[in-house]
Amino acid sequence: MTDLADCLSYELADSCIRLGRRDLVEAAIACDWPTVGSTLASLPVNDVTRHEQRAAATAAILLGRGRVEDAARVMADLRDDEMTLDAYAAEVTAEMAAAVAVAS
Repeated sequence: MTDLADCLSYELADSCIRLGRRDLVEAAIACDWPTVGSTLASLPVNDVTRHEQRAAATAAILLGRGRVEDAARVMADLRDDEMTLDAYAAEVTAEMAAAVAVAS
């Protein structure tokens, strides 16, 4: 299983891609989590992306502060309030593997 920091990096980069912001994608690739978090927090939100954007901003800020488990809890709660961190890591790891398989 992939560790939580890798899962968060993947999921936060994926969120930045869905938002269509090249600057955020580049910051996520560089693991510049303070920039990702502050930029996401300052963007206008709409009803479709509001929850994901706020969760990703919070998780990126926490990850930038080295609070990996807290960041993972925010993203896991976005998926399911009852999700454990192990289940979150397993689910994101499976998504990562599927993305690699599609790209191959």
